[in-house]
Amino acid sequence: MNAAQVKRLVMYDLNNNVRMRPLRSIVFIAIAVQWIPTCTANVTSRIPSNEDGGGSCDRDWDCSLAGVCEAGACSCDAWATGPHCQLLNFVKPKDPTTHGLQMGGYYSWGGHAAYYPASKRYQGYFSFMCQHKTLSAWTTDSSIVRATSRNAVGPYTVQDMVVQPWAHNTMLVRDPSADKHLLFFIGTASAPSKDWKPCISGSSQPEMHKNGGNTTVGNPANDASQHANNDAGPAADPPHPGDVSAATAPSLSSNNWTVFRWPNGSAGNNPSINFTQPWDARGVAGNPAPYIFENGTTLLYYSAQPCPPQWGVEPTCISVARADHWTGPYTTVGRLPITRPESEDPFVFRDQRGNFHLLTNVNNGHKRCGQGVACGGHAWSEDGLSFSDLVIGAFGPQIPLANGSTWVNAYLERPQVMLNADGIPTTFFGGLGRSSYSDSCTWAQALCTVKGDPNCAPTGKVCAWNTHPNGAFNYTCPE
Repeated sequence: MNAAQVKRLVMYDLNNNVRMRPLRSIVFIAIAVQWIPTCTANVTSRIPSNEDGGGSCDRDWDCSLAGVCEAGACSCDAWATGPHCQLLNFVKPKDPTTHGLQMGGYYSWGGHAAYYPASKRYQGYFSFMCQHKTLSAWTTDSSIVRATSRNAVGPYTVQDMVVQPWAHNTMLVRDPSADKHLLFFIGTASAPSKDWKPCISGSSQPEMHKNGGNTTVGNPANDASQHANNDAGPAADPPHPGDVSAATAPSLSSNNWTVFRWPNGSAGNNPSINFTQPWDARGVAGNPAPYIFENGTTLLYYSAQPCPPQWGVEPTCISVARADHWTGPYTTVGRLPITRPESEDPFVFRDQRGNFHLLTNVNNGHKRCGQGVACGGHAWSEDGLSFSDLVIGAFGPQIPLANGSTWVNAYLERPQVMLNADGIPTTFFGGLGRSSYSDSCTWAQALCTVKGDPNCAPTGKVCAWNTHPNGAFNYTCPE
């Protein structure tokens, strides 16, 4: 493949050979941060920075498609770093308590935001746990809320609930063919109201929240139930038929979202998927992450179970299916699973050169990485179907601060990215476990937009891995 092909700004539909225009202004999921001030307690020495490129290369692929190969060496885009541009490159925060959605005594786990010019605000949609519940209750008490901020990284203030429990794994995506935004999520949004109302204590409208931001509502110390299974983390996503749901609204700032019912879908509330590949896991475990082209063609990335034999120690891998429209029906396409090793929480974006980037959580089942270890995966593709293996360590929970110290947290998962109108990644969002999964919040952090900015650094390291036939996992990170 020559350089012109590698840098192409179009892709061809595999089934119909339809030329698609590059997507220049897609808006992706922003995740809000619920922050509690005690998060700032763990500060250690600064993580060493990786070089911004310089690794040897023969083509842009060798630079993770996050930069270009120039004179045999990688030159990274501003948002990427590492010798071969494998790692995300972040702006070091001055005050992490001003990032994302902060709400004392309440817990969240990711989402997405997009700028809405009419309101002059970023509109964020986030997974939010009702009644002081922790992440362990994600299948019963997780809802989707809308929150707003003047800044992409926050702080966000919750405005209202838009999808009732249970609704989790919030994914905001724009359908450019209709100039509308959609919410994809797992759950059926049909939990009895007696099980989760009032969602927020003291609210005049229990199903809606008007008192967000930095306000402390409730006392988590008084809610013993939220501390159950502190370190167990959320249960592994089971392959429930009907986990994948969607919702529509008249505008991005609307509080009137309607849960969509899939036409000709399978049992429950699940899109119709025609499994056609040699490996097709019929268990759709969830984590839906659609990418919608300008003509409406949709690639739906999702977690699937089981993985092929000897794929790893956990059963969840990433699959992809294609449809002419996001409503389906879908047909699996490409080489499946699309990347290895096993992982979950896929998120795909397309950069300014038309290349695709997949971010995942490689710590599915909580068996890959210990607390504080960077377990974020990054893979890349020229067509959205054939991806590289994952680079592990692309992002992590140890966050370098502007004062030279490092903010140490336990886990960073559910990665999502917001792009600007030119297709350049500008903001990262993720579910953050501060000391475990029981004190989760949603982290938002700016990605570097200026090459060579000394105030930028990675939050992970390039780590080597290999998987043995018995599924054992070797994971080594350089000092």
